[in-house]
Parts: sequence; structure tokens; C-alpha cells
Amino acid sequence: MPTGYTSEIYHGEEVSPKDFLLTCARAFGATISMREEPLNAEIPEFEPSNYYKDALTKELSELDRYTNMSIKEVEMVVDTLYQNQLNEYKKISDNQKQLLKRYTKLLECIKEWEPPTSEHISLKEFAIDQLKASIKTDCNPSLIREVVRHDPEEWLKMKIEKTRDDIEWYKQMYQEEVERVNRRNEWIKNLRESVIGI
Repeated sequence: MPTGYTSEIYHGEEVSPKDFLLTCARAFGATISMREEPLNAEIPEFEPSNYYKDALTKELSELDRYTNMSIKEVEMVVDTLYQNQLNEYKKISDNQKQLLKRYTKLLECIKEWEPPTSEHISLKEFAIDQLKASIKTDCNPSLIREVVRHDPEEWLKMKIEKTRDDIEWYKQMYQEEVERVNRRNEWIKNLRESVIGI
């Protein structure tokens, strides 16, 4: 039974050593991303992903925005964030209160239920434990993050520092991506040069 790499040979097609080696190269690191493509697809020269480059551009734009904000603009942003957090806190708190009512009502009913046999007692205990555990995890107000209005100058300082850190990280990640792609392309170049005469 032929493999995907040897099926052309199996079916009587002429395959040069060069083409066979280039096809088999898909099983290796430099071209592993092509493993789902047809075996006769040409091995391209790879390009670095734009993900880190685009993220870096976005962060540079954010840094520019933060460094050029007036204190009035920062105060407006901080006020808006604070109001949004208050609204979200109220929504979560209201949801928790409604959920607690539903759990508690059901818990009271289950506690009053008389199991029909002694074999059903463990079912009642299990149901009660499930509801108590859900009340503890789903209705605990201490799990809601406290809403804090940030000092505008501190908030801006924090945003600038974080954005600068992100910029450095994206620069590093993009550089590593470029180096990986260069190594892949070098591997493929060396392979192509080595199979020229065969």
C-alpha cells in the first residue's frame, strides 16, 4: 500500500528524485504548514505573518494617542470607564440576586421533598449539595470586582507604561517571527540547491 508520498510512483508515474525529495520535505519543520495542501503544490518562499507587525502598529498609535491626551480628555475617559464599570457591577449584582432567589426557592422545595424510598435519600442529598455549591459560587457578591474610579494622571501613566511594554513585546515577537521565516526559507533554499542535479 503506497503512502501519500509514494502514490504517484505506485500508480506508474515518473517521479524524479528532486520532486520526490521536495514532496517529502512537507513532513519537516520548514514546510510543515503545507501538510494539508496538495503534494504537487509548489513550495513558496514564506513571508512573516503580519499579526505582530499589525499589533505593533496599533500599539504605536495607542501610545501616540495617550501621550497627546489632555488631562481633560483623560478625565472624560476615566469617568466613562467608571460609569461603565458601575453599570456592569449593578447588572451582575442584580443577576446574582435573581439567581439566588431561584436557587433558594428550589433548595427549599428539595429540602421539603420526601424521598419515596431509602435508596432515594442520596439523590436528595446530592441535589441539595449541588444547589448549595452553586449558591456559593454563583451568588457570592465578594466575587464581583470592586469598582474603582482611577486617578486620571495615574491611569494615563499606567496606560502609557503598559503600551510601551506591549510595544517592546510585539517588536520582539515580530523579530522572532522574521528569524523563524528566514530559517525556514534558508532550509528550503539549501534543499533546492542540493537537488538541482538529481
